[in-house]
Amino acid sequence: MINYYFWIVKNSIPIEILSIENNGFHIFTSLTIHGKQIRMLIDTGASKTTFDKKRIRNFIRQKRFRKYDEMLTAFGSKKIQGHFVCIEDLWLGKFLVKNYNAALFDLENINKIYRSIGVKQIDGILGGDLLVDYNAEINYRNKILSFTLTDAK
Repeated sequence: MINYYFWIVKNSIPIEILSIENNGFHIFTSLTIHGKQIRMLIDTGASKTTFDKKRIRNFIRQKRFRKYDEMLTAFGSKKIQGHFVCIEDLWLGKFLVKNYNAALFDLENINKIYRSIGVKQIDGILGGDLLVDYNAEINYRNKILSFTLTDAK
């Protein structure tokens, strides 16, 4: 006889849903890097979680970033130079992501738009890599983002 053990750990964090431009919505949440809260735009269409190259300096110890060897496609079809850095401790609520290789881009144009309409600036974009890896679910009614870890043994 084979015994199977299966566990599920669920973790939820609050989200903020803001109405932007006649019927459009942007969804924000906070994550934590080294004990400091960072404001993130949730973008289910973004393939990778990214951080603002300038603003990330307020949250990490490293001051130098590695360049990607080639230009990357980001924000539509625009080719831009990307950088990356290893974030030692990135918290998704109660879940710790150790040594996360983060993409860095200049998000100033996005923040400029947010400032112009009175919305608080973002430190990064929470993208599909972490949303998929941690089985994320957005509950719009209760305004929470849930992450679920499972393990079958």
